[in-house]
Amino acid sequence: INMDRAADRRESMLPQMKNLNWDAEIIQAIDGSKINRDQLNPEAEQRLSNGEIGCYLSHVKSWQEIIRQNLDYAIILEDDVICHKDMMKISQAITETNIPFDVVRLSSLRPIRGKNIAELPDNHALILPNKNPSGTQGYMASLNGAKRMLEKISIPRLPIDTTLDAYWKNGLIIPIVSPILVAEDPEICSSISHRFEPRDRKSFRQHLQRVFEAKKRKIKVFWMAQKIKN
Repeated sequence: INMDRAADRRESMLPQMKNLNWDAEIIQAIDGSKINRDQLNPEAEQRLSNGEIGCYLSHVKSWQEIIRQNLDYAIILEDDVICHKDMMKISQAITETNIPFDVVRLSSLRPIRGKNIAELPDNHALILPNKNPSGTQGYMASLNGAKRMLEKISIPRLPIDTTLDAYWKNGLIIPIVSPILVAEDPEICSSISHRFEPRDRKSFRQHLQRVFEAKKRKIKVFWMAQKIKN
């Protein structure tokens, strides 16, 4: 996913793809600053920044492209990443696990915590996260997963990675590879200007609700992992 004006990012990513002998297609990113907010779905969160809106809709566009091309699987990369040399090998192994995933996240900005649902080559594993990994630097989507995401999460109500973090609420199966296969390039600054966070001060009741939700998530992820493994 690359913005037309971000030629430097293209010049960084395309040689990386070539050196690893990967075919890559550029998906033109959506510029959030050029979007008429009045034309967004009424349920969209208006407090998201232009960068967050553009990023979200760019990922939605990539899911639509998977469906248009009728791809069994596709790896979606943002344009500020460094990929592990064995990413394709391990991704292929994931498709052979028969786990009915919608998306497998290949990147994370936070420590990965959750339930192991499959062993992969080279000491990698598939984890169903019960903590938020954050980040959408790289992930693999299935054709059915692209369709389900368009059905369930195509409206930007939160940043895209926060939405994927809440997979367990949205009836999606989104494990993550550990260790990660796609990392943020530290030499490239993010083009998203700020992070959307609700501005209201949290009350004690809201704190208890968050604690309850965290426990509920762990229980739901546990049973989801058990069902997948069985």
